[in-house]
Amino acid sequence: KNPSMDSGYVPEVRVDVNQRISKQDKKLYGDLAKELGASKKAQEKPKMTKQEEAVFKAKLAEEAEVRERVQEAVVRVRTALNVLKALCDGNKQGAHAYLADLSCICSLSFSPLLSDMIVDVIYSLTSTCERSFPLLIAEALYAIHCGSLRDDYDRRNIARGAINAVHGNVQMMGLLSAASFSLFFPLLRYVILNPAVGMEAVEAAVEMVGRHYRDEDLPRSAIVGVMVEVMSQNARLRKSASEILHRNCSFLAPDDIGELLDGCLATFPAVRVTCLEGLRRVQGLPGPEPHPALLSTLFLLQHDEDATVASMASEIASSCNLKTDTLEPEQLTKLLAHPHENARKAAGDCLSTLIKQSPGLASDLVAQLK
Repeated sequence: KNPSMDSGYVPEVRVDVNQRISKQDKKLYGDLAKELGASKKAQEKPKMTKQEEAVFKAKLAEEAEVRERVQEAVVRVRTALNVLKALCDGNKQGAHAYLADLSCICSLSFSPLLSDMIVDVIYSLTSTCERSFPLLIAEALYAIHCGSLRDDYDRRNIARGAINAVHGNVQMMGLLSAASFSLFFPLLRYVILNPAVGMEAVEAAVEMVGRHYRDEDLPRSAIVGVMVEVMSQNARLRKSASEILHRNCSFLAPDDIGELLDGCLATFPAVRVTCLEGLRRVQGLPGPEPHPALLSTLFLLQHDEDATVASMASEIASSCNLKTDTLEPEQLTKLLAHPHENARKAAGDCLSTLIKQSPGLASDLVAQLK
């Protein structure tokens, strides 16, 4: 018996770990270590030179100044909105007189810096109307102006409910004042141009726009622009839209026909004819100072592939005593990039006619096209 075996001592056996790692593994581990070291270095922020550090600090100071200015502007706007809300709540009749001008406040809905208060301000605006409207109207006006701050599906649902509320109110209590109509018009426009809201709501909105045409202070040009889009996009409502357009054209000022002239260049000949008929109804055309695009549009339409359009354009140009010698060729060259093919083709024909009449224009036109 060996006494040393009873002491409990266990001899330590040391194994050289490296003996179990092949050369290939060693190389692999070494490469991994290098990559790890390189990635750590890449993550480390490079040290800036004194000049770079000075520029960096200057930018930070500039950004801080901008943030401070933005904050000051937000405080002022919020104060102004609170004052406006107080005025609307305290003097509804007085505020109503300026409602058409104040309706632009709704466009502030897109700012997340004001989203917590803008609905209440819009509701105060709606409260100045000649009759009571639910909060839903203010929420809808906010929703259609706030852009990506609101989901499209949610926006459509709110707009549908709001248009039904306004439509029911008009049916029961009669037409809106021009000021109230101007405030609600963005809602009407949104619904009319978004069939996904539902055709019942779209038709209700078109009906309301159609019934409001006698008041002088209605947003005529905006109404005409919407009806042009309806005629171009919705065959089902084209007849109603053309009637509404013609009624409103009778009240248009000669210098406020931009939307109508855009409609004269629409893709469909029927829409162009309708807009030209509307142009005929504008009182006092061409006015003391003709609209800058009137002559070029009529000259272009005289070269339209549709005979009816060309004939009507010639007739209107003649009745307005417009002559091509005052035409600015730059307006026609811009129309070469028009989204509608018929307008581009007509513009090319017009330029060809101008060059034949005045060969000296050729070099200038080529320079413009470059």
